[in-house]
Amino acid sequence: MQIRIICIGTLKETRLWPLLEEYIKRVKRYNPTELLEVAEKKDWKKLDQDARKKVEAEAFLSVIRPGDLTVRLDERGKTFSSEELAAQLQKWMNSSPKSLNFLVGGAFGFSDELKKAIPEAVSLSKLTFTHDMVRLFLLEQLYRAFTILHGEPYHHE
Repeated sequence: MQIRIICIGTLKETRLWPLLEEYIKRVKRYNPTELLEVAEKKDWKKLDQDARKKVEAEAFLSVIRPGDLTVRLDERGKTFSSEELAAQLQKWMNSSPKSLNFLVGGAFGFSDELKKAIPEAVSLSKLTFTHDMVRLFLLEQLYRAFTILHGEPYHHE
């Protein structure tokens, strides 16, 4: 199984790349992992919010493969403690998907159609973060979850 973090758009805060690369490297010690950026089209900026969410949904769906398990990152999704996320990660892995995808949406969130197609949603916090920061926070939490699952001393209660 591969973990794929699928994001709309490219990283705007390029100073985060070294940290992202470090956490990708850490997570890869446990599981193949990649960060996939779905390029924004220039004409998307001219669209209203609903139309924008629709084209972003189509872009997401174009990279999700049959046999993948996909989870949206959504402020209204289920919240977990780090230990609970580790247990959930183990459940997802036990279901033997081809890939475990985490979707990081655009500025306006996800379309209703995408929410219906991919009902599972996780929230990293009730706070709102930039989409660039969410990538880093998710990777750190995945690393933390793997260290919990392996009984390693990174996480402290």
